[in-house]
Amino acid sequence: MSHEQQNIDSQAVKLHRLIDDFCDSSISSEQMLELNARLESDSVARQEYLNHICIEARLCSLFLNTDQATASQATKSQVGSESDSAIRLAGGAPPRKRDFRKLFTLAATLAAVALGSSVLTYKTATEGARLPKDQAVQARAVLGPVIARISGTRNCLWGADCVALGYGSSLLSGQVLDVATGVVEVTFASGARVVLEGPAKFRVPSAESAQLLAGRMSASVPPDSTEFSVSSPGFSIQGPGTQFGLIAGSDGLAEVHVFGGSVRPMLLDEQGRAVRRVDLEDHNAARFSHQTAEVTLISANPSGFVRSLASTMGPGGGLLAVEEFDYPVGPLAWQNGGFGWAGPWADIEADNESIASGVAQTNSVGGGSLSGHGVLSLGNHASLTGQENRIRRTLSTSIGGVFDAASLIENQDGLRLIGRENKSVYVSFLQQVSQASQADDNFYGFEMHRGDGNFNRVLCIGNGAEKSGYGVTSNFNNIVGDKCKLLGPENTGINFFVVRIDFGIDNLDRVTVYRNPVSLEDESRCQIAAKLSGNFAFDRISLANFLGNKNHSVDEVRLGTNFRAVTVERGQLEVPLALRRTTEEPAIPAKIAQKMDFSPFSIRIPIGTVCR
Repeated sequence: MSHEQQNIDSQAVKLHRLIDDFCDSSISSEQMLELNARLESDSVARQEYLNHICIEARLCSLFLNTDQATASQATKSQVGSESDSAIRLAGGAPPRKRDFRKLFTLAATLAAVALGSSVLTYKTATEGARLPKDQAVQARAVLGPVIARISGTRNCLWGADCVALGYGSSLLSGQVLDVATGVVEVTFASGARVVLEGPAKFRVPSAESAQLLAGRMSASVPPDSTEFSVSSPGFSIQGPGTQFGLIAGSDGLAEVHVFGGSVRPMLLDEQGRAVRRVDLEDHNAARFSHQTAEVTLISANPSGFVRSLASTMGPGGGLLAVEEFDYPVGPLAWQNGGFGWAGPWADIEADNESIASGVAQTNSVGGGSLSGHGVLSLGNHASLTGQENRIRRTLSTSIGGVFDAASLIENQDGLRLIGRENKSVYVSFLQQVSQASQADDNFYGFEMHRGDGNFNRVLCIGNGAEKSGYGVTSNFNNIVGDKCKLLGPENTGINFFVVRIDFGIDNLDRVTVYRNPVSLEDESRCQIAAKLSGNFAFDRISLANFLGNKNHSVDEVRLGTNFRAVTVERGQLEVPLALRRTTEEPAIPAKIAQKMDFSPFSIRIPIGTVCR
C-alpha cells in the first residue's frame, strides 16, 4: 500500500473517532475545532458525518417511541391513581419535556435531509441532545435491564395492542410483541436469535428464554447459550448450538422442525412439569398435541421458515463471497452453495485408510454450526475427521466475476488471482480442533492457494507443517524471520479469524491476522495477532487435516473488501452503525457542555441524496 493510501486510511479512522466522541459527549474543545475544520473542507467527511448522525437520530426516535412509552406504562402501574404519568426517576424529578422535543427535532431534520435539500448545523446537532447520563442510568434502574433488541424488520406491521418498534429497539423483561404482518428478528443478550413471521405473538421473559404465544418462528441458539429455552403453551424446547423452527397453533398443536443439531422438545402439564419428551436430530420434525399428549413424527420443512433477514442471494456492502455450509450432513465434496465461488468443493486428498475401515466420508458436512465471539452462523459446518485430508473450492476470478467486478484480479504466472496492487481483501472464518497439537507433526489448517499443490500454499492458519507450531505459515513465500508467525496459545475452543491482505506494488503484500477480535465493527480496536510480508495473491480456499487423531472444523467463510463485510451480520451491511450493545440502552446523542463555544458549520445536501 502506498504512503498516500496509508495517510487516507489514517485520516478516515481519525474522522470516525472524532464523530464517535462528538456523539458520546466526550469530545474536547481541540477535537471539536478539528472536526469543524474537516467538515468545512471535506465533502467526503461531511457525508460520513451525516451517515453517522442519521443513525444516531434514528436511535433517538426509537428510544422515544418504545422505551419512554414502556417506562410510562410501568410507572402508571406503580403509582396507581397518580395523575402524573411521566417517568419519575429514582430520587429525581420527571425528565424535562424540552429534551424530548429536541430529540424529535433532530430526527425530523434528518428525515428531511433524506427527502431533499436541507442545512444541518452544529447547533442543530447539539440541540438533538441525549438524556443526561445520570438520568439515563436512573431510567434504566426503573425500567429494568435490556434483555433483547429488535435486530431487523421487513414489511412489518404491529398489532393494535403493541407499541410500534423498529431496528435497535430495546426489549425488557415481560414485553410482548404482536406482529400483524411481516418479519421481525430479535437478538437476545445471550446471543440467541429469533425470527418471527406475522401474524405472531411473542414474549421475552428473560435473556435466556422466549415464549411463542401463537404463530411461526425460527431460532438460532449459540453453543454457549446452554440455558436458553423457547416455549409455547404446554410446550418447551431447549437445545444449545441448534437451529430449529416452531409453530404454535391456537388449537393446542405445536410443530418443531430441526435444521441443525439436536433438540429436546417437552410436553408440559398444567403445573409446568414435563410429561413427555422427544429427542429430535438434524432434519427431523414432530407435531405435538398439548391436549392429548400425542407426538407424531412428520417430514421436516426447512424451507417453510424464514431463518434470517440477511440477504443470501449475492454480494453487497463489500461482501463478495460466502460459504455457510448449509448442506445436509454427509459428503462435502460437490456441494455448491453460497456465492462468489467458481464451482463446488472438490476432494484433493482423502483418508483412504479410514474410508476402507468403514468411515463413509472424512471430508464431510458436520451437524450444527460453529458460533462464537459474536458470530452466529447458520446451517452446518465443514468437518475433516480423517488424517490425510484436503478439500478445496475455487473462487470466482473469471472475467466479469464478482472479484473482477471489484477490481481485485491480477494475472500472475498465467493465473487470474485475487491480488491487484493497492487493493485489500479480508477473509474471515470460524475454526475449531478437537485436541491441541501433540508432539508429532499434527498438521491442520485453513489455507489459501494459488492453484493446487503444497508449494502453492500462500497462507495457512492452524498448526503449520514441519512442526512449526500454531500460527500463520506460507509455503509459497520465504517468510522473513520465523517460518511461522505464532498466534498465541492453541486451544480446542472456537476461534474467529479475520485476515487482511494489502496487495502492494511489485507483489510486496502485507498480511495482518486478527484472532478473536474484540470488535466486529471497528478494526482499529482489534489487537493484531500476526503480521507477514510476501506475495499472497490466491484464487482458492482449502481445508486440510493431516497426522494425529484430531477433528478439524471450519464454518462461516467470508471474503470481502472491508472489515465489517466479513464480521457483522449480512443484514446489517447497509447500516453504517450496527447494534453496539446487548445489555444496556442504545446510544442517544449527547449534549455538548455549554461552556464549549464553537463556530457553527453548515452542510448543504444535494436533492435526491439518500441518508443511510
